[in-house]
Order: sequence, then structure tokens, then C-alpha cells
Amino acid sequence: EGRIFQRAIFNPIRGMTATGDSVDILSDKNFKTFASSATTSEELVPLLDAHVGGYTPRQRLLDGLKELFQKVETVENKMVVAKAVGKAKGNFEAEELVLVRDCGSDSLKEKVQTLNTLVQTMLEEGQISEDEKPSVLENLRKRRDAAKAADKVKLCEKLDRHMDCVVKAKLWILPIPNVEEINLLHKSLECITILEKTPTQEFHRRRTPGNKGEAFRRCSHKGCREKELHVV
Repeated sequence: EGRIFQRAIFNPIRGMTATGDSVDILSDKNFKTFASSATTSEELVPLLDAHVGGYTPRQRLLDGLKELFQKVETVENKMVVAKAVGKAKGNFEAEELVLVRDCGSDSLKEKVQTLNTLVQTMLEEGQISEDEKPSVLENLRKRRDAAKAADKVKLCEKLDRHMDCVVKAKLWILPIPNVEEINLLHKSLECITILEKTPTQEFHRRRTPGNKGEAFRRCSHKGCREKELHVV
């Protein structure tokens, strides 16, 4: 879960626990970029496509936005009541004032709706990686069982349909926006590995204006952009 989330995408929720708990997500600086009112709903999708491509990170981001929406909406409602009873300033914590200032409930609601639609589409189209399948199915089963216990027939049917889509999904590989850059980095690492194994006697001296020469190793590895690397 690094700059490509699922091993290579920017992670807006690196404060998440292994169970998907969103205890730390609200304080993560990258999450704040998505949640901020300065980031419009129109900008959200391009950001997601570029940095949060997988189902699991999108679902975690969605859960965090839902939690934040509830917090902000609660504070905003308190402010409305305080104003109605003549207490313009009210009794608010500094953290609550910052939440309302930086993240309006209307903006968060739109983002939750947009992201929820994207996540539902991924389930219905089977855009779930093989690594994700077990945990996604387990999560859907728990939600289905809870919905059944609450006698929510339509929700049960919806979750059953999603489970069926995930089970029948064909192999799906997460698109990586900067795959070419990563490929070049891998090639560079291969070159470095080759150079590290090069015997010392194969070093050659290069003289450059202004110095007495520095040690270099040559790499003839195909695809290596740096044919000569300085030896430190």
C-alpha cells in the first residue's frame, strides 16, 4: 500500500488498520485532500483514477468520508440550533470549527454519493483482484447477514447479487497509471545489481576537466538509461 495503492498507488489512508478500521484516517494529510471542500466533486474522480484505483482502498476511503460526513453534519446542526437560540458563537471545540471550515457537509455528501456509485459499479462488474476476493466476500457476507437479521429484504438481495458478481468475476488486474515509470525503475535496479557484482578490476578511470578522475562502472544491460554510474 504505497504510492500505487495495492503495491503501487498513492495511499490516502495509510493510517488505516489491517481490519479497515478508520480510527486514524481523519488525521491523515492525504485523506484530507480528498475530504477538503477545496477539492470539488468534479476533481474527485480524476484523483481517484490517478491514485486510488482498487476496490479495497476506495471502500476504505468511502467509509472514512461517511464517518467524517456524520461528524461535520452534527456540528453544523449544533451551530444552527445555537444561532436559533441566540448563541451565535455557541460552545464548540476548536476541532469542530476546523471541521466545518475545511469540510462542508454538502461537499462531503456529494463525494460520498460519487464514490459509492463507483464502488458499487466495481462490484457489479467484477473489478476485484484475486487478492481482494476473500476479504471482499467475507465483508459482503457479514453485511448480508446483518441485513437479514434486520429484515432488510431489498438490501439482502442487493448484497447477494454483489457476492454473485464477485464469485463469478474473471481475472482482473488493477490498472497502474505510472506503470512505465515503475518499469524503468525496475530496470535501473537491475542495472545497479549488475554493477554491484562487477569486479573492482573492471572499473575504469575517467578524467574530466577540473578533477583528477573519478571511478565509474559501465553497465551494458539492455534498457538501462544510465550506461555509466558513478561509484561511491
